[in-house]
Amino acid sequence: MESAPLSPHLCGACGFPQPLREEETAFTLLSAHPRFQQDEAALRSRFYALSRALHPDRFAAASGEARMYSIERMSRVNEAFRVLRDPKLLREAILSLFEVGDQVKTPGVRTQEVKGAPPVELAEAWFELQDAVMDDPTSASEKIRGFEEHLKQVRTAAEVEMTAQEQVFDRSEGQDRLALLEISRILRELAYLDSMVRDVLRLKSRFVASPTSALG
Repeated sequence: MESAPLSPHLCGACGFPQPLREEETAFTLLSAHPRFQQDEAALRSRFYALSRALHPDRFAAASGEARMYSIERMSRVNEAFRVLRDPKLLREAILSLFEVGDQVKTPGVRTQEVKGAPPVELAEAWFELQDAVMDDPTSASEKIRGFEEHLKQVRTAAEVEMTAQEQVFDRSEGQDRLALLEISRILRELAYLDSMVRDVLRLKSRFVASPTSALG
């Protein structure tokens, strides 16, 4: 079983818990690399080792400060373990770690920028759908169902591309920041698609008897 490095959690000389530092992250707390694919078994092993080492009961006879640091560190370690095991939270943590927003600076490469924008073809199809349903309400069910299938395909393609970019980043050992920028762009696209799903359901509630979604 893989052991967890106890530094910076415990003082090497006195063995007492150390105060949290601002620069500590979910990755440093659990000695994990910023990767989208984490080793679940290794994470669990480190978490349990730290839980044993930092448990407040071990410092029952120590100073109040030591017990306080123990509780604080255990709380942060628990949160780090939760984040690194949840794909969505892990993705957010990596993007935040590298401060990825609308642009990213890669050493030796000019600053790259990608603006989040909905797929033009899909946006046009959505406006056409609304016009068609208004012009001929009797065809609403069929037309909306067809649009839902198209929307589902676009969303699946975006998720596949995001997974591919995550693999690119992992293979680069954290060096390919442009992959992170693409992931950020795709997340904005997915947020737009989720919003569109809600719009479709509202449209169905007006023109279709049972507003269930083919998107699941």
